[in-house]
Amino acid sequence: MINSYGEILKAISNYKLILRKALPAARCSAKIEELGIKRQNIKAADEAKLYQIGLKIVDELEKQLKEAGKEKKTSNSYHGTREFFQDFKKQLSKISVENNRLVHVGQKASSALVDVIQLITISQDKLSEQHLQQIIQLGSIIVEHGSRDQKKIFFNAINDRQEHLFDKFPKKLVAAMSSDLSARSPTNEI
Repeated sequence: MINSYGEILKAISNYKLILRKALPAARCSAKIEELGIKRQNIKAADEAKLYQIGLKIVDELEKQLKEAGKEKKTSNSYHGTREFFQDFKKQLSKISVENNRLVHVGQKASSALVDVIQLITISQDKLSEQHLQQIIQLGSIIVEHGSRDQKKIFFNAINDRQEHLFDKFPKKLVAAMSSDLSARSPTNEI
């Protein structure tokens, strides 16, 4: 799993090796220049820029693999490229960039789940509409980035505390929150 600047650098270096093995020197140099993965560009890049470069590499690989699928094996195809592509794409999907920093979305969802559970256990006399808005925002993070188990825990917690929330807020508001969050979660995931 990619979770650091160094690991993205390593993946980019591995991709450069794939290019060197698969392409003639002139085409390899041109492709490295085109993708912005020359050594001096990489050294100057921050986390967010490296992530963007990683996404460009994934797009490039996807395009190459589609072309390779249309033709028979070419001299430009390299054993292991498909596996590298799938692994790198999966790893990058677990990351987002916020404030120019890499954020692991699974950890973000875990943190949001803890915060939601704390919010829904606030006593009724202290529960405010702002708390409900926070629950909605955090719930969106869980629905979008959470694992199947995190989503299940979230929806079970909301359902268990629904009466508590209904007593404090208009039923329409709580029902709209539940409906909105449920609609964004694929039903086969919970």
